[in-house]
Amino acid sequence: PICDCYEEWKKTACNKEILKHYEKVVNTINQQLATLNGKNPDIKLFNDILITAFLGAYVSVKVLEKLPIEIFGWFSDRDKVISGKDNIIVPIFRFYQHNMLGGKQFQFCTSTPDDKVKPFFDDFNRIADVVTGALADYNIEENYITADKFDTVLINFLADNKRVFIFRIHKIDENYRVGQIEMHPK
Repeated sequence: PICDCYEEWKKTACNKEILKHYEKVVNTINQQLATLNGKNPDIKLFNDILITAFLGAYVSVKVLEKLPIEIFGWFSDRDKVISGKDNIIVPIFRFYQHNMLGGKQFQFCTSTPDDKVKPFFDDFNRIADVVTGALADYNIEENYITADKFDTVLINFLADNKRVFIFRIHKIDENYRVGQIEMHPK
């Protein structure tokens, strides 16, 4: 539960300002959780937020455990999961990440999505965009892509790479399924 995360955060807080920030974050999360008890709760969106935050935290923890990173940034595209529920995904992500790392300290930076303002990083060519674009274009059943620009990514980076793991998450009935996808060049 969130209160357990807060207790763990408090143990590693180095000053009162950080404690105030943690309290504010916990209050925001609790307010959003309370909306689930109201009329027409958007449980699917909240579920997507929790899953995305957990998976993002898990992957980032695997990187942060292996590399001496002092500053970690999350600069996401704008969509309903990222900007929904008053941008609650970032603090939930931080709770997960902080607890998975056992309180390891590093500087975290992000940009809060705002549909009215173009983010400074919008024009950057981000690695994640190239990889996810290639994966989105890849037709797994037919083993082909429609855009030639993704050939290099799929063949030279993703295919037969023992260090790259691609997982497909899908929902069947009320259950989530996760499967690993292996890619091999033709």
